[in-house]
Amino acid sequence: MTAVSARLRQRLMDSRTHLLSAEPKASVHFPNLNALRFIAASAVIVHHIELAKSVFGLPNIADLPAIPAIGPLGVVLFFVLSGFLITYLLFVEKSTTGRISAGRFYIRRILRIWPLYYLVVTLGLFVLPRIASLHPFAGRISGDFIASIVMMYGFLPNVALVLYPPIPLISQAWSVGSEEQFYLIWPWIIRRSRGTYRPLIATIAIYGVLLVIMFFARRWFNSTLVRALAGLLGTLSIDCMAIGGIAAVAYLRRERFLSIVFDRRLQLVVYVVLLVMLAKGFTLPDRLHYHIYAPLFAFVILNLACNERTIISLEAAPLNYLGKISYGLYMYHGFAIAITFKVLSLWHMERAVVLQYVGTFATTIVAAAISYHAIEYPILRKKYAFSSVVSGDIASEAANPT
Repeated sequence: MTAVSARLRQRLMDSRTHLLSAEPKASVHFPNLNALRFIAASAVIVHHIELAKSVFGLPNIADLPAIPAIGPLGVVLFFVLSGFLITYLLFVEKSTTGRISAGRFYIRRILRIWPLYYLVVTLGLFVLPRIASLHPFAGRISGDFIASIVMMYGFLPNVALVLYPPIPLISQAWSVGSEEQFYLIWPWIIRRSRGTYRPLIATIAIYGVLLVIMFFARRWFNSTLVRALAGLLGTLSIDCMAIGGIAAVAYLRRERFLSIVFDRRLQLVVYVVLLVMLAKGFTLPDRLHYHIYAPLFAFVILNLACNERTIISLEAAPLNYLGKISYGLYMYHGFAIAITFKVLSLWHMERAVVLQYVGTFATTIVAAAISYHAIEYPILRKKYAFSSVVSGDIASEAANPT
């Protein structure tokens, strides 16, 4: 057994050596961001646990101001993070190679997003609803089933969420659709940029105008097409991603005002204000509060990722690992909630709050870990051939192949 294990380990090392030596790459690694991903995913999971408890008539704290707020804001944090990283990597690619290859960018995004997305969507649409033992925690799909299938497989889950009732266990996929729609246009915007803020600010302004137009269109025209377009625009959140992009440009340009952003006293003030806002569930109508939280999240990202004098460090091996599998945590947690609550109900322990949380998080982590190592990472490594700039795990391997 030891010999077999040694041979497998050697094959893995040989594969990594071949992969990493094939072509020199620029490497980008930011500290603390994996931990932020885990925090964002955890906020969504907590939100959905309490929402599930309220739906099934179990004691819950869903009416506390923080609970309805933290789930959507966890997604906003993901959006700002995505905007920051994608913008930074595209600009580094442009400075390294002299151009941005949109085709290679799309291939990298497909390799990262599609396998897990389509696996979870397929399970949620066709498999789990047919498992009678999971009912009522895994209910059947209501609304137009065929239209939902087309939209989910066509990467329009955010539109499906607006037009039809949420699909049990996979409604969280809406934000993945929003990110994919962002990816469609972002490399073209960055390609035309010369390291300035103008294209990003113009994108936010145009998006804002379109939102205003659709706001009135929904009131003047009660049609499915208008509601679909309004839903598409309303959930796209390209403004939050562009705010993350502005933070990336600021760091790339090493702007002087970053000395103020990195000030320890200002960090403390912003963190306290942000925590108070989250605890009180501060929101505004029509999601206008996103435009307050997104710059604050960008402030946090800049300090955690780029500031050597950050007053908070989240660099710990467990957090780093959990952030590394955060895409799986986000996608699988609906299944984990259904399985956990069904098991607890069979044991007549569905009101045990500790077991609700421990069971859900443990099941989610196990599923995400298996998925990452068995499905996601083997595919992720194929990104290397299409990357001029490497980041994440591949960047870590490039820095330390052992």
